[in-house]
Amino acid sequence: EDGVEYRSSISSRPTYTKSTRESVPSGSGNRVLKIVTESHHTSSYGSGLSPFGQNAASTIRDSREREKKEIMELNDKLANYIENVRFLEAQNRKLENDLKFLRSRSGQGSQSVRIIYETEITTAREEVVSNGKKMEDVQRDFDKYSKQLLEIKTK
Repeated sequence: EDGVEYRSSISSRPTYTKSTRESVPSGSGNRVLKIVTESHHTSSYGSGLSPFGQNAASTIRDSREREKKEIMELNDKLANYIENVRFLEAQNRKLENDLKFLRSRSGQGSQSVRIIYETEITTAREEVVSNGKKMEDVQRDFDKYSKQLLEIKTK
């Protein structure tokens, strides 16, 4: 994707050969000198990998690409989730502040409304009592005038 292609640095194992040579130096008595030499040989198969190795490397590369894509998708999902959580937290803070404001305001406002309401109720009760007394007076006057009217009619 980035223009960089993955190339494996896996190659076949080198082979070592060992040769031993014994020599007896002159004038040394019974001492024997052993000389050991190693040579390093590599066998090459075109690209350095057997067909099985190339297939395995391709499978590993494909697997890594899939994993990389999956990780990127999961990372995007996580970023979206975190963004949603932060948005909801901000909304909660705003709603909490609104609730605090309304509670503080309703306590003060409702107290003044309560005083007005109680004053109105007291005034209304006084008027009911006063109207009740007036009604009794009117009823007494009505009864009194009704009797007088009856007396006048009977005379």
